[in-house]
Amino acid sequence: MFASVPLRATLRVPSLYRAGSVGTVALKPSLKETSSWTNTFVGSLGCNLRSAQDPSFISTRFGVVEGAALPRKVQAVLQNDVEDGVCSSIDKWIRLLPDNSGNSRETAVDRFVAEVLHVCDLDDGESTQLLPQEPLSFELDTLAVTSKPDHVLRCGRNPQEGGVFDVVTQDSKIAGPKQLAWGQVIGEMLAAALVNLEYEPKLAPTIFGIRVVETRWTFLRADFSVEYLTRLAEYRLLSNDRFDVWAWGGEAASVGTQQTSDVKWGLDYRSLEEREQLIRMIVAIGLEARGLAASLGSGKC
Repeated sequence: MFASVPLRATLRVPSLYRAGSVGTVALKPSLKETSSWTNTFVGSLGCNLRSAQDPSFISTRFGVVEGAALPRKVQAVLQNDVEDGVCSSIDKWIRLLPDNSGNSRETAVDRFVAEVLHVCDLDDGESTQLLPQEPLSFELDTLAVTSKPDHVLRCGRNPQEGGVFDVVTQDSKIAGPKQLAWGQVIGEMLAAALVNLEYEPKLAPTIFGIRVVETRWTFLRADFSVEYLTRLAEYRLLSNDRFDVWAWGGEAASVGTQQTSDVKWGLDYRSLEEREQLIRMIVAIGLEARGLAASLGSGKC
């Protein structure tokens, strides 16, 4: 069972941005992959990136998980049971991080993140399926865009054919000064929402994102309207088109704190206190996914 403990208020909020002029950027070939999307571009699509001071902004199931019965492997991770194979496997990839660069470092982060997600049963083998490197394709007006999140979570009676619910991205490159790279993950969330719209037009998608820099985890949530997504696909956005993306990575030192790098922001898996919070959020997102899968199966979406 989770213990209810406050986080140390030492984490700092990222330098958040607000939408400027909406729909005014030319759709050039350089934007055909969401991996190249910048903060400025997603801002021009109406994105307001906001810092969530409370985890309930991300998932209302976060509090439910506190008293829930959790699988043995989750308990082992929370207790840092070094004798348990699950913990030793995750720790192996963490140990490889400081001594690697380039592709080797990216592989270590990918494996670290994948193992944590599977420990939390994000993929339940029935109604939800976690797929690595699943490509998503959509159109903005005449521009064909591709997106390749490190993971997507599909849900429904047949997850292979279900709508995309949750987008997971890993970033193994530590952000440097003036490199607050949030555009890519928000682009992947938009890609998932547009794919959802095609799969189930009546479903106004809620999309979750997980951004990992080394061992620090930040959770995101965006709620899109069908009307906005329809206008986005045609790239005929209105001047007042906006959508909020809430980001939570633990308590912040102060609201609105400005900084030149977000390296230090996010829940650090290496801290047992912060690990509890990030594990709890992943489990909560899994509960939300299975809830959506049930609604898709019943036709009540």
